[in-house]
Amino acid sequence: MSLEDTIKILYAERPIPLQKIVAEMAKASLGADPTDFDGIVFAATLDDVFDQNIAYPALALLPAWGKRGLDCLAHFGINGPYESAALSVLAATSLGRVPTSTDLMFLRDEWDKTPKFKLDLTLAPEAIRCVRELVLEQLTDPYKKSRLLAAISSQAMFPREQPSQIEFLDFLMDMLVDTHLVLNEHILNQFAALLNQDPEREEQLHRFLVEHPVLLDPFVSELRTKHELGDDFITDFIVRRTNDEYVVVEIENSADSLFKADGSFTSELMTAVAQVRDFQAWISDNIAYAQTKLPGIRHPEGLVIIGRRQGLSTLMQTRLSEENFSRRGHIKIATYDDLLTQAQSVYRNALERPVVLRSRDQKTL
Repeated sequence: MSLEDTIKILYAERPIPLQKIVAEMAKASLGADPTDFDGIVFAATLDDVFDQNIAYPALALLPAWGKRGLDCLAHFGINGPYESAALSVLAATSLGRVPTSTDLMFLRDEWDKTPKFKLDLTLAPEAIRCVRELVLEQLTDPYKKSRLLAAISSQAMFPREQPSQIEFLDFLMDMLVDTHLVLNEHILNQFAALLNQDPEREEQLHRFLVEHPVLLDPFVSELRTKHELGDDFITDFIVRRTNDEYVVVEIENSADSLFKADGSFTSELMTAVAQVRDFQAWISDNIAYAQTKLPGIRHPEGLVIIGRRQGLSTLMQTRLSEENFSRRGHIKIATYDDLLTQAQSVYRNALERPVVLRSRDQKTL
């Protein structure tokens, strides 16, 4: 007898033996036989009164069937029923765990002790992709967006103080708004304050940039920190932009000087520039190997971040500008003030509609 037939027979009994049905489904998840998949899907779509006690455990078991189960959850997350529950199961899978009664309403306490499948951790990246697609799909439609927000808010309506629940809510919110790419007044002020403290250790600046990659590059799609180039070099950062171009980054301390008293560049700056040049040369000389680690990389730009712009004379600023012009497309030298100014411009552009000038407008200028 198929799992679906077994569930239908038990479901027809009165009172419905809920725990027996859940136990049968959990047992089926241990082997995740493809022939049992339809039975789990049937149970996951029961939507009569009180059927959540069957449907929610069924949804929680779908990842046992791998990508097929995740795709089904993604479909339910958009089309229902139980969009909130489907989203929660995908989120739990993304975090590398089978949903518990802490993660999902209508999972009774005995659920956590019920023998069931062990999650294949290689599914986590696929689950994250499903959640991102689900979020992006729903954000473009006002009705779907309201359902998505309701699904997330339902997780916060019944707060549980366990660390797992806090991690769970943080994950859902990060999917809604990628906090690593967020800029706001608070972050800008924090960065400015850090610079004004003249931190003794470069590591403090490194950590802040890791937390807020958009400060390094507003088009960052991936940030690698302390990335090794074979056995020869370790970069501070490698930025992969949204257009799949790469930037190798070397940072020095914000307290370091760019110029000597005689107006020439300091040894700290020139050493950093030479380091970036070595990174670029290594990638060029080992391009096949480099592309196995950094897909599509070929001629990465270079970026050196060092010191502050404040205190530079007009002559020094001109010299720095000319140096960057001569190195354009290869290595750029930027101060931490340049990063802050760039971030402030990006933030301002997010708040204000860009000025669009039509030809007739320009005639009056």
